[in-house]
Amino acid sequence: MKIKKLLAEKLMNIDNDIRFAKHSVFSASTLMHTHDFHEIFVINKGNVIHQANGLQKTVTENSIVFIRPSDIHCYRKANRELELVNIALTESLLASCLAFAENLIDIDHYYTAKFPLSFTLTTPVKQAVIKELTLAAENIISNPAASKLKFKIAITALFVRFFSSKMTGNDTVNVDVPQWLIDLKEMMRKKENFIIGLPKMQATACCSVEHLCRCWQRYFNETPTEFINRLRITYASFMLCETDEKIATVALESGFVSLSHFYHQFKKYFTISPRAYRKLKKHSLIP
Repeated sequence: MKIKKLLAEKLMNIDNDIRFAKHSVFSASTLMHTHDFHEIFVINKGNVIHQANGLQKTVTENSIVFIRPSDIHCYRKANRELELVNIALTESLLASCLAFAENLIDIDHYYTAKFPLSFTLTTPVKQAVIKELTLAAENIISNPAASKLKFKIAITALFVRFFSSKMTGNDTVNVDVPQWLIDLKEMMRKKENFIIGLPKMQATACCSVEHLCRCWQRYFNETPTEFINRLRITYASFMLCETDEKIATVALESGFVSLSHFYHQFKKYFTISPRAYRKLKKHSLIP
């Protein structure tokens, strides 16, 4: 059987790096194919049977699937109604995204899995992911540079969430996790909340501080403070690479009141100072 290979240079629509699409009409199945780019799709409605690398798996509604260039795959509908959001990105774009948070991500887990990895999301998380990707796509034509930056932020956030080096960012559904805790975690991912940090989390939680900390540690294998610091440091890494803001401003914008504490947390995750990180990672677009 001939395997069709899809090429980024013929499909991408932002600087030949990204393609975003929403699909709601499909034939019964797609052809077995591979490609020279990465692909992420989120199933909004329906189920699909995903065949890849000689294996088969039913992927259900509310799932997110990560596909690599090395995968040979196809899928077919498991029921009549199917709606999904798809984003394709080049190897170079993914590399630039992962460079922001390389010490936070276990990328080997992504590349070495025999079958493309998928995760089942809660409905609120799925809706948030689709909304973020859709908002990034809104300015593809009018402002491609801004659109590309939004996609890079969203993609990096997804990899930090699902391939955290501590495997703490995973939002797969666990029937034991209380719904209020799932909702609280998703709410705290928003910048306006994580820059406030623990006070916002504690004010929103429907329990005592002690109970909140015990539940967070039990279900997510980290403390609330560790979770918030990880979000702040990830955001700070973007600011260091994508803006010319002073490091003190980056610290404040990321939620760190103390500059020395920011330096300590940053070195904890990246092993180098914010200044050294900026020098290493930032590439000016102005010669």
